Amino acid sequence: LAPLLQNGVPSVEIWAETWLSPGETTRLYECFAGSSTRFCDMFLSNYCGPEYENDVVKEVYRKVENLSIPDPWDGRAWYSQVSRLVGTDNKGLHPVRGNETCMKLALDMALERVVDAWSKGIPQPVLVDEKRSFPYLCNNVFLMRTDLYSEVIRDPLLYLGGADEVSLNRVLEKRQLPICLLGNSFAIHPAYGVHQDKAKMEGYAIDVIEAVTQHMLPWTGEKLPWRVGEKK
Repeated sequence: LAPLLQNGVPSVEIWAETWLSPGETTRLYECFAGSSTRFCDMFLSNYCGPEYENDVVKEVYRKVENLSIPDPWDGRAWYSQVSRLVGTDNKGLHPVRGNETCMKLALDMALERVVDAWSKGIPQPVLVDEKRSFPYLCNNVFLMRTDLYSEVIRDPLLYLGGADEVSLNRVLEKRQLPICLLGNSFAIHPAYGVHQDKAKMEGYAIDVIEAVTQHMLPWTGEKLPWRVGEKK
């Protein structure tokens, strides 16, 4: 079970259509639709120019060469392509993870929504992907039964990649278990490690969130020191 994240895979589209205006959603989707499919790193999560090409990258290109970006953007069509055409366990491919411009745009939009989102006490139903339309969960934040997670950390291939994400998805695939998302939730994951400005984005997000949470404390009544979404 995972919350909706502004750069979550596969939750970004549900997040956008829950929290953004139609115009903002269109801007974000246009960014996705203008992205490349030339994923190159071991997690298939970023794009490389010709200067980075080597035999390993060329092999990754071969594995994803049949992918095409939907234009206009269609998340379901993208996840279906990834599921059918990517023949590896690393299926966390998405423009919001690999395109630095889209990742930054999503964060900026999210930080402008923090006050509104966290002030609402709306129902948060569990959305179950019963048809297993989503091929992969980027597990930045998640809950999982301990018996299942014990299977994840016992995976003999866990040591590959230095994280539990691929093993977790391998367990879901093996057991044919669905990814579940918390509807109407709102969580912030500032940036993936592939973004060259990751540290700056994390610092900016922390500044905004600390100011918002301080403002929301019932005993403070403090005004925000700056408009949310603007740098200090």
